[in-house]
Parts: sequence; C-alpha cells; structure tokens
Amino acid sequence: MSSIWVGGALRANGGFALQESSGKSPLRHVFWQGFLSDVLNPKVALFYTALLPQFMSAHDPRPVAHLFELGVIGNTVGISTSIAYVFLASRMTQALRRNATISAWLTKAMGALFIGLGAKLATEKL
Repeated sequence: MSSIWVGGALRANGGFALQESSGKSPLRHVFWQGFLSDVLNPKVALFYTALLPQFMSAHDPRPVAHLFELGVIGNTVGISTSIAYVFLASRMTQALRRNATISAWLTKAMGALFIGLGAKLATEKL
C-alpha cells in the first residue's frame, strides 16, 4: 500500500525536489566512509568467499596470491563501473534540471509505475 501512496504523491505533487549538496566533503572523508562501509559489511566477505574459490584450482601452488589477485580484479571492475555510474547520473541530473518538461513527464511516469506495482503487489496471493 505504501508504494501506491508514494505513486499518488508523486503524481499529485509533481515529484520530489532535488536539493543541491550543502558543500563538498573532503575526498579523504568520502574514501574512508566508503572503505569502512565495505570492509565492515559482512555481505561483501560472504560474496567473495562464495564466488572466488570457484575460479581457483585445487592444486594451485599459491592459492592466497591467486585469491588476492582475483579480489583486486573484482574491485577494479567494481570501482570502474561505479565511477561510470556516477558520471552518468551527474549528466542525467543536469539534463533533467535544464528541461522541466521531461522532468515532469518522468515524475508522472514513475508515479504511475509505483501505483501499478503497488496494485499488483496488493492483488498477489501469499
């Protein structure tokens, strides 16, 4: 039911206002915040523990080095895609702020999507 309410609010109120950030955080602070949230997240360790051994041989003479290498490759790919997403999202945000018509249309479409998903969820059997 909450998604129906959110969808109705999006369509009625014209969406949510995008706020400018109050200031830039130092890159060191942002890095450590991301690093600690990743290191302290047990899902990350479980993911790598479940995924990486599949790509290792049982007769590998240096399993720890190979595991470390696979982890570095995975993190490099993850960081690269995250950077691409950030730049893409930044460009899209700038474009939407310049064009009020497209922004209003997308807001109404998202509202309709939330209403539709909420209605589908409400009619599902448990």
